[in-house]
This record gives sequence, C-alpha cells and structure tokens, in this order.
Amino acid sequence: MADVLLSEDQKLLLMAAAVGQLGPDRDLSIVGTNRILWLALRFSGLSKEEASAVFTRSHQKVSDPTFDKLFNTLRLMTRFKYGGVDHIPKTSGIVLFEGHGNWGDPDDKNVIPAHPDFTSCRLTSAGLANAEKLIENHPEYRDYAHEVVRPSPPKPTITDWIQMHLSNSIDPLAIGVCSWALNVKSVKELRQLCNQLKVNVIQIACGDPFHAAWDEGDKMPEAALAAGFQMSCTMLGFPGEDYTTPQTIHATGGFGPKHLRQERLDRFAWALDRTKKLGLTDMMFHAGFVPEKTDADYQPFLATLRKAADLAQERGIICALETGQESSDQLLAFAADLQRPNVRINFDPANLLLYDKDEPLPALKKIGHLVQSVHVKDAIRPTKPGDWGTEMPLGEGTVGMKAFVKTLKEIGYTGPLCIERCVSDQAQAIRDVEHGIRVLQEVLEDVM
Repeated sequence: MADVLLSEDQKLLLMAAAVGQLGPDRDLSIVGTNRILWLALRFSGLSKEEASAVFTRSHQKVSDPTFDKLFNTLRLMTRFKYGGVDHIPKTSGIVLFEGHGNWGDPDDKNVIPAHPDFTSCRLTSAGLANAEKLIENHPEYRDYAHEVVRPSPPKPTITDWIQMHLSNSIDPLAIGVCSWALNVKSVKELRQLCNQLKVNVIQIACGDPFHAAWDEGDKMPEAALAAGFQMSCTMLGFPGEDYTTPQTIHATGGFGPKHLRQERLDRFAWALDRTKKLGLTDMMFHAGFVPEKTDADYQPFLATLRKAADLAQERGIICALETGQESSDQLLAFAADLQRPNVRINFDPANLLLYDKDEPLPALKKIGHLVQSVHVKDAIRPTKPGDWGTEMPLGEGTVGMKAFVKTLKEIGYTGPLCIERCVSDQAQAIRDVEHGIRVLQEVLEDVM
C-alpha cells in the first residue's frame, strides 16, 4: 500500500484507534469515539489528569482547543452519513475511518455534531494497515491500551464552579429527585416541594397518566423553565401501561403491544418535541420487554425501536432505556443489534431486584459504558417467582447505596443521582425522598 501523507494529529488518531483495538471487525454500533480521542490526547503528552480535565470541559460545553482540533480532524477523516448522504473524507483519497451517529455536517458550522460519547467510530482495513505501520515507531503507546476512558474528573476549581453555575450545569453526582416521586400535579407544587427538600436537580415527567399529567397542559415547558429547576432529562410513560403485576406490564409496557406500536411512536415523537421545548437533550422511557432472539417478534420489535431512535436522532436527542426487565447480557446483545448510538441506558438498580433479574452492581459494571442517567432506588427481591419484589426506602433494601455510588464513580459516571420513589401516598413519598436525600448525603461524604 502506498504511504498516505498525514498530519501529526491524524497519525495520533490512527494509532489511538489501533491501540484501542477499534479495527474494522469491531461492532460499529457500540464503539465509542471518545476512546480514540482519549488515547490520542494521552499520546500527545497529556497526563491522565490533564486529559480528564479536557473531557470534563467538553461535557460542560466549554470549548477546549486541543479537544476541538482532534475531534474536527477525526470528523474530516471519517466516512459517515449525514441527511441520508454519504460524507466521504478527503484524506488522500483513502477512507481511514468509518462512523455512525450524528457527526454533523463538516461543510456547515451551524450543524453541530453530537458529543463523541454518543457517536461510534472504527478503522477501515486501510486505516488499520496505516495505523499498524505508524505504531511500529511508537511501541510505547501500546502500554495505554488498558486505560479507561475519562477517569473520575478532578475536583473543579473555583472558576469551574462559577462557570458551571452560570451555565446552569449540574454538578457531578448532584442529588436530585424524579418529579413523579413526589406525586405532584403541577409545576408550582413541584417547585414548592423542591424548595422544602432543598433540592433543585430533577428528572421531569413529560406528562402521562403514570408519571404526571401536569395541570399546566401544553404550557408545562414554559412553566418548568420559569421555575428555575436544573433539569437533567425527561421521562415518558405510555397510556395503558399496567404495573399491577410483572405479567400485566409485560403485556402492556412500552412498544411490546404490537397493535399499539404506531400509536406509541406518535406519542414518543410528541415527548421528544416536549423534551426539546424544555431545552433538554435526554429522554428516558420503558421500551417494553425485549423478546428473545428466537421469538418471531424480535425483529419487528427491533425495527420499532430503530424507528424511535431515529425520531430522537432527528431532534438531536439521546433516549435512555430503563433497566429492569432484561439481564445485562440481553441488553448488551440488543444494543449491538439495534445499531443506534443515541440509545443509551437509564440504570435503575432496584428494578433489577423488583423484576428478579441481575445483581445490580455486577450489571452496572458490565453495561456501565452505556449508562446515560440513573434512578437511585432501593428494593428487595420477590419471595415467590412471578411476583413483584418490594420497593424500599433508600438504604433499607439490598442494593447497597454506598457500593452503588462507588461503582458509579469507578465507571466514570458524572451525572446526577436522582431519587425515585413509587408510593401512592404523597406524604409518605415526601418523607421517603427526604430520608433518601440524607442517605445520599452521608454516602457522598464517604466516597468523595
């Protein structure tokens, strides 16, 4: 193969992908672009702490010249689709990378790509050949292969804190609450209870019979924005879902019912639009029980989820599947088949116990690279197969809150810790959320 004339940044990116084992045989649907950028930053001479600070700034939407330059270089080296049209890189006429997800439009600065956490990228055969040739001159780079992308970021400086608060950013591992955990009917009531609980970070219900219908109706986004919450994401439920037993929700949940799929896709699109009106880019939902691969409905279910993911992608939104019904292995296999990098995970450790599935902490470690958000909730397993487990106040179940938060830190999670509590009595719900806040405060004092 003829030598390709490359810049130093292009060489770093190629070697980073090779060391990260992101070759042409890797599944494009789950390969993270961030791993290539992380290793390229390290190869450029940055320490772990310096590279982590660069990634932290990128998540806070603070421009960093080093990060931006590397990412833009990678975009120009990568073949991907935009608006249904193939973007072909101009690297000496040879395609070195191929990508999937929202890479934006290199010819239009107004079309912004998704953060590298939410796109995928791998070497082509030509790219791997060039990368292996380059790495022969830098064998020391192979020592970086074990490094985890984005270790826990260093403690913010005073300038960082000011920047974060001025931009309404949410602090890493900030304690929050799910709006529906407080059984509220209006934004005004939610504001009052959040003031009472001294918490301002929330996951907010889009509006449905299970999570909250909102007295404000179509004016809910306007009211929520005016209330001054720090909102991390929205939550969608579908009319007709029945949580009476595991069997009833299996039959009625998410995109499970075949005859309701189009109707629920329409509702999904409505919720995505509401999410945008709230100024958010993340939305959670229960997809329904994923059929076994041998089930005749597996491919139709997969096709429906792809339609939902594409609706979200068109609006620049990441949708996070709620955990519970599936094992971590089944979720990983489904994500690989789905091939939609904008579909992530909202990890709820208690749900795994309520549905009598995986052990929460090993599952979190296994799918941690897909975790976008979390529900902090506690539970114990059912005593009889086929029954629900029992949800408990934080610290009184078997999740192990200290170990849960510690594991979140280990996998590099920096999002908020939003408490979810599902009890019908509002007074009890408020007491349990207040108790949960105290539990998390004590946990964070120990693990931070």
